[in-house]
Amino acid sequence: MARQRWGRRIEFFLTTIGFSVGVGDLWRFPFLVMKNGGGAFLIPIVIFNVLGAMPIVYLEMIMGQYSQSGAVSVWRVCPIFKGVGYGTVIATFLFSIYYAVIICWMLLYFVYSLFPKLPWASCDNEWNIRETCIVDRVADATSNVTATTSPANVTSVLTTLVPTFSTMLNNATFSYDVELEKSETAAEQFFKYKALMLSEGLEELGGVNWPVFGCLVAIEALCFFCIFKGVKLSGKVCSCLNM
Repeated sequence: MARQRWGRRIEFFLTTIGFSVGVGDLWRFPFLVMKNGGGAFLIPIVIFNVLGAMPIVYLEMIMGQYSQSGAVSVWRVCPIFKGVGYGTVIATFLFSIYYAVIICWMLLYFVYSLFPKLPWASCDNEWNIRETCIVDRVADATSNVTATTSPANVTSVLTTLVPTFSTMLNNATFSYDVELEKSETAAEQFFKYKALMLSEGLEELGGVNWPVFGCLVAIEALCFFCIFKGVKLSGKVCSCLNM
């Protein structure tokens, strides 16, 4: 079998960036930064990327280029590490399953965003639970608190997810407890009861989620057509997506 080659060097470079910076980084990285100290979290990230991740990726490229082999057969140079190759294949297979589902949700939201009325912007849909549905959690809580005319000097502090508002007025403190622990926003209910179609529990299996199934088939088919021709086609696809 003839060895496949990249069409241009820029395609290889952009494809490498696409493999290194994937959906997981865009989806999970902001949450991890917020959870672990903000900007300070970038310091260990940069250190470990420079000292750990980048050398390993470079080593993988060198071994693949030199041996012209796959993830398993490349370990002929050191058979004791052949399990690393199998582990890489298994990990890639598992990643492809759940990353495809996440991309499938993105496609589903994209399709629904084309509707004239966004389905997650109101509580008037068939999947909404009217008793617990609110359009906006903070706005709903604020409307419950400010039932009277707001004075000129009022400070409202939202302290927890189930908020308690404290208002300072003429050296007097008034507290309002807003019962929101059982409420869900329209966007939350759309994701749970429309996008995911969650059942009541394990004893209720439910049916096939056809919208998600259709999006998943479309994503898997798109992935197949992007890679079945080899690196020439996948390189052009990654170049277009990265740009």
